[in-house]
Amino acid sequence: MSQGFEARLAHHSSLRTRVRVPHRRRDHAFFEEIGKTLGALPGVRSVEVNPLTASILVLHDRDFHWPQTFALEEGPARPPTHLLAHLRHLYRHYNGQVRVSTGGALDLSALLFLFVGGFAIVQAWRGRLEVPAMTLAWVASEIVRLGSAADVTTSGPLH
Repeated sequence: MSQGFEARLAHHSSLRTRVRVPHRRRDHAFFEEIGKTLGALPGVRSVEVNPLTASILVLHDRDFHWPQTFALEEGPARPPTHLLAHLRHLYRHYNGQVRVSTGGALDLSALLFLFVGGFAIVQAWRGRLEVPAMTLAWVASEIVRLGSAADVTTSGPLH
């Protein structure tokens, strides 16, 4: 492979390195080629590629150094910004619809609180106090906390 690629370091130890190449996900030809290229490097024992997860696992000797031809970024991959923007847009849209439908009495956070809080009460009534009821009660309290923080950023004219 004459051309490098950008990958994100997912895990590294003395005998194995896992990288992810999210922008090449499901590109079977790319992963097949990169597997052969990396497998031919000195110190590489084996290479496993998975195009569906955009993952490359390299089992190697202790003195193996990742080729500089392939730029590695450290840290977990971030969700694409367009996905986050889309989710924010959906939240604002449905939050506005709930506010309009209820005459401003409820918003999406309040509905989620009622839904999750109701499940917490049902679990407590059934005697499942330890994990299910307490977890659901905690989630309900977080919805209230995050909902009040979201009001600062999502309030404004309804569409």
